[in-house]
Amino acid sequence: MNEDLDNDFQKLYEKYKLARRKFCHDLEKLQRREENIRGYYTPRNVFNRWRDSIEGKKWKQNQYEKQQGKCACFGCAFVAQSPEYLEIDHIKPIATHPELSVNIKNLRLLCPPCNKRKGGR
Repeated sequence: MNEDLDNDFQKLYEKYKLARRKFCHDLEKLQRREENIRGYYTPRNVFNRWRDSIEGKKWKQNQYEKQQGKCACFGCAFVAQSPEYLEIDHIKPIATHPELSVNIKNLRLLCPPCNKRKGGR
């Protein structure tokens, strides 16, 4: 009788270990999925998707015309031949103002050297 009880307990314990392994595996998959979803909505990724969208490209073209192809950095004499030669700059950085990542009042066009110099501060 004791042997049957030990056998039943052993089987039950093995089922428990398998269920626990499956649960841990499923939990890890859910955690990875959550990280991916959260990453999708980071301010930088939201901005990158907007920048690459039709709306973002139209904004850049309009801003290029508004700035007459000039870099918006004070004292810079760079004039671009087309919008592709200018980069979208966040006046208030995404790192400190994530809520302004796609606020057009916080965006302007800079030449690559000025944007790189500003980003390095």
